[in-house]
Order: sequence, then C-alpha cells, then structure tokens
Amino acid sequence: MKAKGTKFVSLFLVLSLLVLITPITAKEKRGVNIEIYKTKPEIEGTPWQKPDIKGELIAVKENSLLLLDSEGADITVNMSDIKFLIIDKKSITGKVFLSGFLVGGAIGALFGANWPEVENAKLAALTLGLAGGLALGGAGAFVAAIASKDKIIQIIGKSDSEIQEILKNLRKEARIPDYN
Repeated sequence: MKAKGTKFVSLFLVLSLLVLITPITAKEKRGVNIEIYKTKPEIEGTPWQKPDIKGELIAVKENSLLLLDSEGADITVNMSDIKFLIIDKKSITGKVFLSGFLVGGAIGALFGANWPEVENAKLAALTLGLAGGLALGGAGAFVAAIASKDKIIQIIGKSDSEIQEILKNLRKEARIPDYN
C-alpha cells in the first residue's frame, strides 16, 4: 500500500516540476515600463498626479531617455525636464505562489505518505501536502510582492554625477542597453 502512495506522490512531484519549467524561447528583450513626471508647479488640493509620459524604456542617451508609448510613438525626454520617475516592475506574485504551492505540496505529501507512525497515509499526505503548499506558496508570494515593488527615482535636485549614475543604472533596464 505504501509503495502505491509513494508512486503517486513521486508522479505528482515530477509533474509539478515539469509544469514549473518554462520553455526557453528567443524572445526580444523588453525594457522596463516607466512613468515620468515632469517638472511643473504643484496644484493645491490634488494629492495624486497622473504621469506626464508613460512607456517602455527603449534606450538611454547621454542626457535623455527614449521611450515607446502605448500608441507606438517614440518619445525623447530630457533629464532636466523630469521631476521624478517610477520604474513599474511586473508582479510575479501569483506565479511564485503557484510554484511554491505545487513544490511545497508535493514535498509535504511525500512526507505525509511515508510517515511511519500514521495509520491513514492518504489523509497524512493530503494534510501535509496542503500545509506544505500553503506555507511555501505563501512565503514565496510574500518575498515576490516585496521584490516587485515599484521603484521611485527622484531626479530634481540631483547633481550631474548623481544623474549620470541614475542613467547608468537605467541603461541596464532598457531594451537597447548599449545605445549610442
């Protein structure tokens, strides 16, 4: 009886790992999505502002950013015109939770099915599988939520050397990182 339960859990673990493996494809690298807020006077009574420009970061020039907006238009923005920008990071929380749930569930079920002192191995496998899945999935989702938090970069008031350092870091996030 235990061999049958172990085979089931082993098959579940293998299938879970196969689901988690993403196919390697030759996709074009995409730049990060950026929201740009230009220097302008604050309006009293409006705590939330909409971005002046929003788009994918294509390239970083010497003192400007080249973006592609949602309509397919190229937009060049001088750094001197930017108050601050927000790098919009994609959230992978759901994917990480699912992956952690599957792996944690498989490991928990494997332990539950092979627990020596338990009379009902199926119930132990189900209970420990669910507990392991929720624990590993929840922990992974928590870490992913923190890691995918948007990054706010203030430009106004920065020195030229600080702006050059920001541009250097943004080059790594652009679709074309070595643009001249």
